[in-house]
Amino acid sequence: MYFIYDYFLLVVFTFANNDDWNMLAHTKAIYLMMIVWTIRSCNLDSFTKFKEINKMIHSLFSEPLSSLNSVALDLSAGNLALNPAIYGNLEAFCAFIEKKIGAKIGMGGYLEHRVIYEEYENFSTSSSDFRNIHLGIDFWAAAGTPVYAPFDGVIHSFQINHGAGNYGPTLILFHPDVEIYSLYGHLACESLIGLKVGTPVAVGELICQLGKPFENGGWPPHVHFQLIRDMQGFVGDYPGVCSQLDLVFYRENCPDPTSFVFAKRE
Repeated sequence: MYFIYDYFLLVVFTFANNDDWNMLAHTKAIYLMMIVWTIRSCNLDSFTKFKEINKMIHSLFSEPLSSLNSVALDLSAGNLALNPAIYGNLEAFCAFIEKKIGAKIGMGGYLEHRVIYEEYENFSTSSSDFRNIHLGIDFWAAAGTPVYAPFDGVIHSFQINHGAGNYGPTLILFHPDVEIYSLYGHLACESLIGLKVGTPVAVGELICQLGKPFENGGWPPHVHFQLIRDMQGFVGDYPGVCSQLDLVFYRENCPDPTSFVFAKRE
């Protein structure tokens, strides 16, 4: 409707003032109207995405994330300050994260190329196919920080994924209204107590807490949050890191939570 209305005004105005307009003025008017159309289109799309991002990401914690309570955290291979002496020592790694985030929530990491996985054998497949591309968003905060369901759903599965560098306690929800799964890794063990597969979960309901290093796979406290379209038969677990060779598939199957627009089924 916007486009039809704007075009109508442009045609009427142009022909009604034909004697007064030279070619330059006419060209400028058309150019200006094209800019208006583009801005309107982008704003509508951005507004839709912004609402959905708020609905999901900002629902995960007790209050919406902002510059006042969260900070972007870079754990990529390009961050030279994060060296083997830090990520190879749990105490030093925890201190590094705590210094970076303070009392805030650190966040980031989608499709981030990380060298920190070099410390763990379970990420190695072959010298040419090492898993080092992070497929979710990490939210770093104090152990015990509560996490809430971003959408209505049901418990798909849960389990403790043992081993250094693994998820530790893991919860996976299925959200039928938006046809997506959400995974939460590195939790506190108590988060899985009393859970039953198929149990309904309401948006805003407390679903888990961040675990301590001794129980969360040996990491500084954080929750690994990942969206998954197709679980591929996995139960209580799903790859959270992939290799460059598999990136095309996993980028599609595990969309970016900050830009994925949810369309509810009618």
